[in-house]
Amino acid sequence: TVGGATFYTAKAWVNFDGTGTVAIRDDGNVSSITDDGTGVCTSNFSTNLSGSNYAVTGNCAYPATSPYGLVSFPNNYSLLTSSVQVFTVNSTVVQAIDSPLVMLKVSN
Repeated sequence: TVGGATFYTAKAWVNFDGTGTVAIRDDGNVSSITDDGTGVCTSNFSTNLSGSNYAVTGNCAYPATSPYGLVSFPNNYSLLTSSVQVFTVNSTVVQAIDSPLVMLKVSN
């Protein structure tokens, strides 16, 4: 604990390029990234998580033509113990777009 609060560590994290052929730059407990279409990717965990009630935080970047990027979930989202699927979205036009920098952290 820190200051009376329980301290949780990331169960998985990844930094990757989501454009063209997706490529992991660095990770912890992520075996691969699956490109599921424009702005949609699945992070596959090296070791399954103990449960599917986890939290995902993420950030993404876009080229200068798209000033703001968001990480979101599909309407039919599924938090699996083996993977999580996310969207990278241009918040200006609310449209899925591949991002050159995607960062995700999973905690449970």
